[in-house]
Amino acid sequence: MIPEAEVKQSRFSYPDVTDRASTDHRDTAGGRMDTPHVKADSDQERQPSDEASPFIQTTSNADEEAPLDTGNLVYLIIMLHGVGSLMPWNMFITIAPDYYTNYKMKTFDENGTAHATVYSANFLNYLAIASQIPNLLLNFINIFVTVKGDLTKRISISLLIVGAMIVFTMSFVYVDTWKWMGTFFTITLLSIVLLNGANGIYQNSIFGLASDFPFKFTNAVIIGNNLCGTFVTVVSIITAFVSNNTANAAFAYFGISLVTLGICFASFFILKGQPFYQYYSKRAMLARQSEGGETKPGLTAQDYLEGFKQAAFRDNTLGFSKFTTEDGLQKITREHVNSYMSQYHAPERIVVAGVGVDHDEMVAAVERHFGVGTAMWDRNPELLLPELPQVDRSVAQYTGGEMRIQKDLSTLAIGTPYPNLAHVALGFEGVSYKDPDFVAFCVLHMLLGGGGSFSAGGPGKGMYTRLYTEVMNRCHWIYGATAYNHSYADAGLFCVHASSDPEQINDVLVIVLDQFFKLLKGVEKEELERAKIQLKSQLMMNLEIRPVMFEDLSRQVIGHGYRRKPQEYVEKIESVTGDDIVRIAERMLSGRPSLVGYGDIGKLASYEALDEAVAHRRLQSLVSRKKAFGW
Repeated sequence: MIPEAEVKQSRFSYPDVTDRASTDHRDTAGGRMDTPHVKADSDQERQPSDEASPFIQTTSNADEEAPLDTGNLVYLIIMLHGVGSLMPWNMFITIAPDYYTNYKMKTFDENGTAHATVYSANFLNYLAIASQIPNLLLNFINIFVTVKGDLTKRISISLLIVGAMIVFTMSFVYVDTWKWMGTFFTITLLSIVLLNGANGIYQNSIFGLASDFPFKFTNAVIIGNNLCGTFVTVVSIITAFVSNNTANAAFAYFGISLVTLGICFASFFILKGQPFYQYYSKRAMLARQSEGGETKPGLTAQDYLEGFKQAAFRDNTLGFSKFTTEDGLQKITREHVNSYMSQYHAPERIVVAGVGVDHDEMVAAVERHFGVGTAMWDRNPELLLPELPQVDRSVAQYTGGEMRIQKDLSTLAIGTPYPNLAHVALGFEGVSYKDPDFVAFCVLHMLLGGGGSFSAGGPGKGMYTRLYTEVMNRCHWIYGATAYNHSYADAGLFCVHASSDPEQINDVLVIVLDQFFKLLKGVEKEELERAKIQLKSQLMMNLEIRPVMFEDLSRQVIGHGYRRKPQEYVEKIESVTGDDIVRIAERMLSGRPSLVGYGDIGKLASYEALDEAVAHRRLQSLVSRKKAFGW
């Protein structure tokens, strides 16, 4: 099994990285040896850019390469949804005066003469109030909560709710409700609240959907809204001409609305199958992902890993961001995506795994569905770039370094349970999952552990790990401190991410570095055994879950060429000693540190001061005076 390991994916070639064997030895108090440096291709420092990658053509134009809206089908479907988003409510308010005020809410004597009631006299007033309640509630909620969710689910669910309310309303058209008029009055208003709320979500979602496309598609929604009014007027004229019966007219109105919504519902799934829709929706999704970090009150482990890799593997392999820039996104075409897939989604790079299936049946299915030469780019080479770029098979080179993003995060804490935080991540070169010390690093990861200051305690929550007992428990002002161990095919990273008030962010850096230094003094037998037991327990419990077992099987074959039995890892875990922990700590601290800071980090020490502290194994260069942090 490869716990906490990630298999590094190759990428299209960047400018060649050379002179990897050159090593700079410095004679320091700590006996530290620097890791190999990476030499750029020119005298200037090489920075990753769109031009550096042959995977992105600077002369291409995204709009020219985008699929065509064949027959304007996408445009017409979005216009149809513009009609559908207003149809139920327009039908409702058009029929309401005759159907509710003059028919359902009145009583009739023996001669058939209608008599007004308190319900008929006030229905339109209550209708106006009920129609505004959803808007008020949603606007109030939006003040405190950002409404998120899958657009497909929002549109589908809101359409189903609106349709259900129309069916519910139609069920009373031919029912005599005068004996329980008060109840009918109440449930009608409640159905209006629900219908209007769902319809509002549907309408907003359609505008959000259209915003992913060129501007004319947003205009299509507006045109659909305008056509809806014309359509309702035409229906009103036709129904009045065909029949003077109010009940029949109401049933026709509601029925037409229901049919329109049904067509909208079906057309939405047709829309999702159009290449034009898929192209623009995926491009918009990637753009939102690139901008997502700007609005998060707190960053995830993946956010920090991305920045940490860029600092640790400066300008090579793992150090290149997996996210493109907005400008670069506009330049990616279908040919780029197909070319990438043709080189990386190849038989020699694919593992097909199964758990709980018959082996012979699975082999037969793979042979039937994974035939060589059936890929679309094999049948049509024009789907690829004229010249495929070379695959970059460079070995990852750890360089150490820093990345600082000075940013005011104070406004992101408003209306959330998060305080205003600054973040720091400190780490060193780890090992690949093929390294003999891989399991020892996994034990060290368990030993340090960590978590948030508000995490619930209890068995398995890491309350006895070092980052809890020596950091979180002693320094209440630290919001969170967590260790991470990331292993790849040819490299690794070991780091600790922590956060606090911006005024104390440098103190956090000092405390985290001190925890690395303390590892050189050894570990207690009891805490080492506890970490080993936790790691074995996590390993075995994870393998009881079929999806995890399935992923483990796939990763093992990709990474090692075969599957290592759990017992093999258990034996390796049991063999880890306290001397191993000291040795791998020395191994880490013999290289350059990697540092990432995010937020208001004006008080964070310089990288040079950190590098000096690591080289000499002393904290004095990071602090101006001694403070009582418990070290």
